[in-house]
Amino acid sequence: MFDSRYSSVFAPCLLSACLLSACDDAGADATNGTVNGSTAPNTTASGSTAANTTAAVSTTAAGPSSGGTPTGAGTTTSGGPVTSASGTGGANTSDASSSASTGMGGSAGDGGTTSQATTTGEAGTGGNGGGGTSSVAPRTECPTAPPATQKDPASDRSLAVSKDDYAQMLTKETPFEGTRGQLPWHLYTPPQAADNAGQRFPLIVVLHGGYGREVMDGNIMVDVAQYLLGSQNGLLTEANRAAFPAYIVLPHCRVEEGCNFGSNEWASAGGAHYQVQAEPSVAGGTALELVEHVIDTYAVDPTRVYLTGNSMGGGGTWEFASRRPELFAAVLPVSGHPPALEFLTPIVDAKLPVWAFGGQNDTTNPYPDTVEAIDTIDSAGGCAWLTTYNNTSHDDALWSSPYLEPDLWTWLFAQSNSSAPR
Repeated sequence: MFDSRYSSVFAPCLLSACLLSACDDAGADATNGTVNGSTAPNTTASGSTAANTTAAVSTTAAGPSSGGTPTGAGTTTSGGPVTSASGTGGANTSDASSSASTGMGGSAGDGGTTSQATTTGEAGTGGNGGGGTSSVAPRTECPTAPPATQKDPASDRSLAVSKDDYAQMLTKETPFEGTRGQLPWHLYTPPQAADNAGQRFPLIVVLHGGYGREVMDGNIMVDVAQYLLGSQNGLLTEANRAAFPAYIVLPHCRVEEGCNFGSNEWASAGGAHYQVQAEPSVAGGTALELVEHVIDTYAVDPTRVYLTGNSMGGGGTWEFASRRPELFAAVLPVSGHPPALEFLTPIVDAKLPVWAFGGQNDTTNPYPDTVEAIDTIDSAGGCAWLTTYNNTSHDDALWSSPYLEPDLWTWLFAQSNSSAPR
């Protein structure tokens, strides 16, 4: 049966025919703060309650916090994973008092609830089983801008960790059985999760492109996965495994199992300015269910769930962000078709940070469409930035370069979403 949560976010979208008119005013009025980043948000999450602590995340920056190219380089320091002790059941409710703009709610037990004293503090994570609920406010400000700019693509795309080596670090899981279909998938579990019981770690979801449909284990061997995992700046290098411990989920939409452009890809439709359908595709809906399964089953911090993908996976990244903006702390679409502009409204309203990447010479998924999407979100008061690679087409120069950005992981893992479902 189709989960109604996947369509509920489209009510405002379908009623709005023009994002740039009606949504401009609505987006600006809803922020209760400065739109387009003239005032940098306070992203420090610090403080503790009994049996519920989090490492500090501090951010300082010069330049704008929304849209375009920053005028000064920001510096971001990300603390370690959230530590949260689970309650043992019933109505275990913790209400944290908070001073200024920091402080967090306590940790909910199984089936319990959490409450938050302020709109800017970070709520505690729910207990085991995902039964907790949280009365938290949605994001109202954009974070510090990433170092998005126009530049040449990365010159060295060699892998520091070979495909054979990083494949040994992944687990090929039993295909996930969703409501309407199943998906093969791989999982990376950070060793720190076994060594630090009670801590919760970020999750990054990686959606492969169209080529990955055709290749055995194409979800880990081709497209962006090889660079995200094994490049000089890959998450599975020894240095980054220590610096950025995170779960990594890589679902596989296989052509042999009906993964086809337009009818059953990550997005619910295909092509430029596609119409997001009320019901997700089988592959897309199953992938979203898989993400929720991983959050519920593993030691995942639900406030730090991230999404990226290239080409077909970039289009899926756009749709997942539009369909479930509350699920993600930030998204990184790489040369994917953005949907029709009205479907960007939920991204704007949720203040979901989008750092997109495009190739100047990409005509397969036309680069101007990504520019238009980023400009639309930015002008409506959302949080969106674009890195453009000069003289780059729809190929590995584009797939690799985003994951070789020196400040990518520092910026990404500093993003947190206190309104994420618990």
